[in-house]
Amino acid sequence: MVGGFNAIYVGRTFNGFSAVYDQPGFSVTVSGVRPTQGNLTVQGQKEISGIGIVYAVLTSKKDSVVAGTEGRLYYLNYRDQRVSQVVDNRPLSARLQLSDEKLNIHTIGAHLLSL
Repeated sequence: MVGGFNAIYVGRTFNGFSAVYDQPGFSVTVSGVRPTQGNLTVQGQKEISGIGIVYAVLTSKKDSVVAGTEGRLYYLNYRDQRVSQVVDNRPLSARLQLSDEKLNIHTIGAHLLSL
């Protein structure tokens, strides 16, 4: 949804926090950030105050649960309070106008990696 982007002079950064709890068999990471404008402007460090991102992940380290395997369970929340419109492949007249509603997208996922 929102990622780092590096141009010639200025890249996108994130203002916020990140906390990590690390143990031999697992780790937990929680982050809350707001992106900066970055991209193609040298004045790009202004925070985009209408966007907030929360990320939490639980990682089981190699061999802690299943031999030769690492696992991850994650949650991501993207909240955009700016006036925007959903972009998809429906005709413009059928799309939801978001002038009164804000985006609040929740993503939950997991993966296993055999090492």
